[in-house]
Amino acid sequence: MVCRVCHDVLYSHKGRKSGATQLQLEFEHQATYQNLEDTANTNSCYICSVLRDKWRQAGIETLPDEPKGSSKKVLSATLKGFSNRPGLYRLDFKAQPSGRVLASFAIKEKDASIPGTIRNLPISDTTAADQVAAMARDWVRNCDTNHVRCRNTSEQEHPTRLVHIRTEEEKIRIRLVSNRQTLEEKIPGQPAIEGRYVSLSHCWGGDLPLKSTPSTLRAYLEDIPMDRLPTTFRDAITFAHKLGMEWIWIDALCIIQDQPSKEDWLLEVSKMRQYYRNSFFNISATDARNGSEGLYRERDDAAAWIGDVTLRTKELKRSHRSASHNQPEYSSCTVLDLDFWQQVVETAPVNLRSWVFQERILAPRVIHFCRDQIAFECREQDLAECRPDGLPIYQMQKSQLVEAARLKSFDVETGKRLKLARLAGQIINPRQLPNHESDPHVQRLYLYELWKRLVDVYTKLGLTDQNDRLVALSGIAQEMAAVMESYGLENKYIAGMWQESIANQILWRVNERTGMSRQPFEDTKPKNFKGEPIYRAPSWSWGSVETKRGIYFPEPTEGKPLIKVNVVRLIYKRGEDMYGLLTDGYIILKGVLRKIELTDTRASKLRPVVSTRTHRRKPYSVQKDALASLEGLQPASFHVSLKLDVEVTKNSALTLAAAICCFLLAMIIGILIWSPLFHTHNTTQDTLNYTILLLLVATIAIPTVKFSAVDVPLSPLRRKPATSMAYTPSFTTFDHSPNRYHWRLVKDGVPSGDIYENVFLDSPASQPSIFGPEGRVYCIPALEDSDNLTCLLVQSTDSGDYGVRYKRVGLAKVSKLYGDMTDILDLTIAPGQNEIKEGQYYYMPKLDKHGKKQSDDSDALNRVDGESTICVI
Repeated sequence: MVCRVCHDVLYSHKGRKSGATQLQLEFEHQATYQNLEDTANTNSCYICSVLRDKWRQAGIETLPDEPKGSSKKVLSATLKGFSNRPGLYRLDFKAQPSGRVLASFAIKEKDASIPGTIRNLPISDTTAADQVAAMARDWVRNCDTNHVRCRNTSEQEHPTRLVHIRTEEEKIRIRLVSNRQTLEEKIPGQPAIEGRYVSLSHCWGGDLPLKSTPSTLRAYLEDIPMDRLPTTFRDAITFAHKLGMEWIWIDALCIIQDQPSKEDWLLEVSKMRQYYRNSFFNISATDARNGSEGLYRERDDAAAWIGDVTLRTKELKRSHRSASHNQPEYSSCTVLDLDFWQQVVETAPVNLRSWVFQERILAPRVIHFCRDQIAFECREQDLAECRPDGLPIYQMQKSQLVEAARLKSFDVETGKRLKLARLAGQIINPRQLPNHESDPHVQRLYLYELWKRLVDVYTKLGLTDQNDRLVALSGIAQEMAAVMESYGLENKYIAGMWQESIANQILWRVNERTGMSRQPFEDTKPKNFKGEPIYRAPSWSWGSVETKRGIYFPEPTEGKPLIKVNVVRLIYKRGEDMYGLLTDGYIILKGVLRKIELTDTRASKLRPVVSTRTHRRKPYSVQKDALASLEGLQPASFHVSLKLDVEVTKNSALTLAAAICCFLLAMIIGILIWSPLFHTHNTTQDTLNYTILLLLVATIAIPTVKFSAVDVPLSPLRRKPATSMAYTPSFTTFDHSPNRYHWRLVKDGVPSGDIYENVFLDSPASQPSIFGPEGRVYCIPALEDSDNLTCLLVQSTDSGDYGVRYKRVGLAKVSKLYGDMTDILDLTIAPGQNEIKEGQYYYMPKLDKHGKKQSDDSDALNRVDGESTICVI
């Protein structure tokens, strides 16, 4: 159901703007915010209801109503089709006058040949109704019967403990049952654990009022009082009982908590993969922030869930090359909010938790109890009450509408879809991607796309105990290892990465923000509950940092590796569990080691140091193949002859103002000094006096202008310095936000050459020693592709019994789209003898089985003179 305003826009194109084209139609929509509220509340318009909710969430200020008859509108709409997706349209709404996109909808033509059920209104006023449980039962039964990928083909292994649900005197009674035949857990008369069981995902939300501990375990094996359970536990148990289930696994009850040694916790966590994977389905308290909020929600059974509209498509279809002139003028369509699944499921409270992420992925089926309806997802289908027969999930990628890859799908085809979505706008036709059926290398790349998506999402999720970051992913890592093995790909899990591609995967980085604080001075080192730093993983693993911004995992690439990882060593808390807690680790890395100096532009200004190797070039010379714009210009090199504490400004307006002020000040001083000489009544003498005055003014003003010379950045990635001095520059923003950090190569003990701004530091607030001339920071060119040279940044830490060791401190990218290739070559060439005192230079020739040196021209790393082999901890 939609209101009259929405109907007129879509059916008759009322309010269409004259400047619109056939490729994109633009309309005026609601005149005032109050109109939007009225149509959403009184007319139950689906589109306006979504817009109202998005308006409130965005916190947009409600402007006063315009006078009657005013042409101003608070909302405008844009409608357009997709040339590569006939029958699918995009409807965007913008708040005015800001032009901010408020909501986006997908409008899909109905296909009469495909039967489907669309439920516009709820079937009940609460999700606790029996009709809702019956719908969930049908979803589970259909999946179990018809979905091949959702079936568990392995032999079912039950958890160590389960909660047994039974009925006595028409009341639900529960108790804990254990498979462990120890004296503490062996209770006479307990039933044997057999048959199917379900699991529960929930937010703890602080300390739970009831959980299994060493002191309560024995009592719970006899009976667990239902009235003392948190609401979420009670609701999950009653719902499981409604669906005929006798067993349920709840972490707080089935794992012994508060055990000083954590012995039971460590053992049970290592089995998480099989526990969730073997469950019949998972019950998710998706909308609950803690144990007291429960599963069920009240709802308005008259509020529209989805919209059916009649869309005038004649003008839109004319834009399709394949469109026929005999196309119908109108089409019956369904309107779906593009953010529906994202808001109702993906960003719901429980799915923002790290532990739940693994539970959701591993369980074959999940029933989500959302804010106003239930939803269902498995490895083959996504459903919701509003779309009980199937829910297409679309997402926008670089202005392209693509079908999202299902989160629970673990196969090569899903990896291929992820790559297609990531490259949207570059690759339109899926046939352009390489076929994976016969090439193990391509299969591996697509599986790494899956792992990239998992890490990118997972590292943004919340975690109560920061020590659990890698442990809470262990079940997913085991599942990925099994998937790789099923494709015949041998690989080992290495602290959040994979051994076969470790040289590329250590090139992760902390996600950027936007604007001037895109790289804040942040401490990302994990800490315990007391705020004390803890060891979680080696510095080269993304598991060593904890940040709400998340990690950008490197893309599977065909680039040229410039480093080689010769040795990886990890030490685990439980020696046999290679997916568990780590206590130590390192890698032995081979590559070109170049000393650099990192600078924080917000730190105190440094005194300029003159370099005799500064070279001149014409002021503002345009680079080859660069646009004739500010970003295509190189600044002149200005020599500084005096060691003065001068901040070099980059703003031409300030430069001119400063020069004028200095000139006037010098004039005033000159007049005061020379005024007695100005009245000599001798024209020749007066002329000489004025000439001396102007020379004095010029002597004072010209150096000022010299120091204030404009230095326009070459690009957002690289700048040519005015001199080879270690100064802290100020930046002018053109169409990019400057980074607060930059770096330069150190040659003969002096920073020189280009200034590079595209640097990503892991935890600058916890590592202030990395900045400045005493930072002991080094750059290791690690990967070269068609666009960038990616460098690993490390800091030398000590010179103990095992020699110099290094820690990763960040990542840097040098763009090949700007500047001369000589700069790239300069970085990748090993330094001269004695230029870096730390580290050992030697060749690493390949040896055959007889110990003789092999000649292998295919290995570029063996042909680089002066490489270093270093230990990174």
